[in-house]
Amino acid sequence: MLASLDFREGIPADNKYIGPARVSFGSPAGEISGPSTVTLSADGQTSILIEVEQFTIPPEYRGLLMAFVQGAVPNTTNGSITMFGGPERQTIYDVRVEVPEGLLHASRALVGACQLDFTEPGRGTVEVVPLDLQFVAANPEAEEFWCMPLFGALDEFRGCANACWIADRSPYIEFNSKGSRCGVAVRVRQDGSPSAYAFGTIGKRDHQTVGEINELLPWGMIAVLRFACGADVSCPWLELRHSSGRLIRRIHQRYGGCCGEVGSAAFSLINSARPGSGIAEFLRRFFDLEPEERRSLTPILSLVHSGTPGRATVDECISDLAKALDALCKHHGIGRQNLAAGLDAVTRDSVERTVEEAREKLKEIRKQCKNDRRLDHLAIIDKIVSRQANVTGDELDFGIAVASLLQKLNLHDTAAMNAYYAQLPDPCTWEGLLSSIRGEVIHSGGIRINGHPELVSWFELARHLHDLCKRAILRGIRYNGTYSASNVMYKGLYEVDRVSPSTTTAQLGYTVPPKF
Repeated sequence: MLASLDFREGIPADNKYIGPARVSFGSPAGEISGPSTVTLSADGQTSILIEVEQFTIPPEYRGLLMAFVQGAVPNTTNGSITMFGGPERQTIYDVRVEVPEGLLHASRALVGACQLDFTEPGRGTVEVVPLDLQFVAANPEAEEFWCMPLFGALDEFRGCANACWIADRSPYIEFNSKGSRCGVAVRVRQDGSPSAYAFGTIGKRDHQTVGEINELLPWGMIAVLRFACGADVSCPWLELRHSSGRLIRRIHQRYGGCCGEVGSAAFSLINSARPGSGIAEFLRRFFDLEPEERRSLTPILSLVHSGTPGRATVDECISDLAKALDALCKHHGIGRQNLAAGLDAVTRDSVERTVEEAREKLKEIRKQCKNDRRLDHLAIIDKIVSRQANVTGDELDFGIAVASLLQKLNLHDTAAMNAYYAQLPDPCTWEGLLSSIRGEVIHSGGIRINGHPELVSWFELARHLHDLCKRAILRGIRYNGTYSASNVMYKGLYEVDRVSPSTTTAQLGYTVPPKF
């Protein structure tokens, strides 16, 4: 692996480069140049402040640099007076900044603030915001590793390493992806520095364009870390380095979202105390999956994160978690369910006899309507008969599909919840509740809540669904260790199969489970 952990090598201490810059404009054609300061920020934004010393612009601007930079349209009147119309979009097609460390280059950029000195025409400052900035080091060597500085609440995992560098014994979490060795090194966060660095070997894969460089990264890297720590994780740029740790190239492209601390982590430090458990085992299991399976799971991880209770309203959280469960069902090939197939033989025969009797009675009603010349009723009754004929056939029902998913994964939440609902006088089931609440949050946009007790019940349902999504994901990737539960009061070592048919609703975090 890398010989050094000094990932700050090649980056100025204050995240600023100073050197001469040249900016070329394409429409209309022109160029400005002068000393500049390039500022890099932890949120991925970059800006170049240029002190203009020289410029070349079309003669019709009559030396008015600000009008040119801002894209004003010159209109000459009587050959002597120039009037400027409204600004159009100014196109920048090339930005170059030469610094002692190497070259910063971008092929697309926007013009920011301009401040020109009217006492000395053509002098002043122009801010340029590059959109695809790259840094190429002077005297580049072979690019052997990719590295991602990570910002987010990853400090929890500083004691979870399962490997270390031979040279300096620095620990890191190791995993494999696409046959390449990868790792995450969690650091002590200081003065806005990254909390961790992800890295991996490049091998013989092509990586010239930005698209090819992005293909070097393990698919789902940000989503899986965000799921693990329960908070947003972001990366302001991607680096390519030599095995010595020397920076060769940097791609200024933001990965991940804004860093928020509100969330429910899937793992904590104590989970790594047991062999075969914790974030290292989770990363190993996830990145052992086939690429297509990881691509399918990545948006589900993001939905579970965005649906964390407390990050948004109860309606929004349940909506995201319902989408996550829906996607998990499709991921496991669970779609339309044959309703009769879920019944035992005796019950199925009774249902089919009842359905047949109802069908015959409907036919008699249709016949009577025809005899009474109520012909406008016939089409409606025919539609009812058609629906009734398929009443025990295939049906796309969210609640029943989720119950089938849990049965496939050997998770017993359905039995535990139905044991509670069976004691109520109302005809309510866990499957029916899930189907009804999904319809409300997806199609109606919200839940009708009457008072604080109902709000608490729905919030507790959101916590249960969030925990259920965690366990379904972990069981689906064959993770057998412990995790951090969403619907408990205290951190602890919770098994993925901790819910049994005899688990009470209080143990699932409910004060009073909701009814619909």
